[in-house]
Amino acid sequence: MNRPTEPAGEPEKRTEWPLLAAALLFLVAYAAPIIDPGLPRSTRQAAGWTVTGTWALFAVDYLVRLGLSGPDGSSSVSTRSTWPWSRCPCSDRCGYYAC
Repeated sequence: MNRPTEPAGEPEKRTEWPLLAAALLFLVAYAAPIIDPGLPRSTRQAAGWTVTGTWALFAVDYLVRLGLSGPDGSSSVSTRSTWPWSRCPCSDRCGYYAC
């Protein structure tokens, strides 16, 4: 079966806003029981399930990106080499990242 190939970065563009919404939902659900320890038990449980659900969503997103990446893993999954702040100061000489 021939599927049309998507341009590079297209999956990231389609999932950017839903993942941002999930991240904000995670922050609210994580912070609510800390900010107000007197919340009802059902609300705390709902917040806990929301946190667990968003972690699962992020894990599924990562695994899908990993599955869509090429054999060398370079297509959809970011690597440390693309993060300039994680590079070792001597990485041009030694070739290591995050010494």
